[in-house]
Amino acid sequence: MNYEVGKAKGLLVAAVLCLLLSVPALGRAQESRSSAAPGFESFRIVVDRNIFDPNRRESRPETSPAPEDPAPQPDQLALTGVLIYEGEGVAFFEGTEPDYNVDLKQGGTVAGYRIVEIRTDGIKLSKNGREIELPVGSGLSKRHEGEWELSSAPSFLDRRESSSNQGAADAESSDSSSTDLLETLRKRRQREVGR
Repeated sequence: MNYEVGKAKGLLVAAVLCLLLSVPALGRAQESRSSAAPGFESFRIVVDRNIFDPNRRESRPETSPAPEDPAPQPDQLALTGVLIYEGEGVAFFEGTEPDYNVDLKQGGTVAGYRIVEIRTDGIKLSKNGREIELPVGSGLSKRHEGEWELSSAPSFLDRRESSSNQGAADAESSDSSSTDLLETLRKRRQREVGR
């Protein structure tokens, strides 16, 4: 029996010894598994959705239909003011085309119309025997190849005025009446002179 007890003790000691030797190896295996850094792909979302990136774009694919071409804007021309000094008048025009941004004396031509008369409240234009009275603050509008038509307070003046004010609190909306446009132009001039 001694032999069997000794054999059992030897096996028990060997088992305990194996167990003691394997515990640090198990600890090291668990430690290496827990401390192994995840790969770059685990953090790909940080790069793709970086909220501090000034060039960040929406990551979702666009599923909206292709935008249609916007309707072409009409040509517009406005009489923004007149100046009469020592009997000679000058009419000031602004428009959607560079050719319409001019200052003309009587006899000058804009948009195919010749200036027949310049008065303090407006001008008279003539084209092919057709005469148009154009008050200060009003304008002409034309859809591409159509005819010029008299219009009050062209919309491009409103857009330009609001963009030049950069959202100033005193920006007024125009209800397309001549007096409102004149008042807006007067205030703009006061701001320019006051600089």
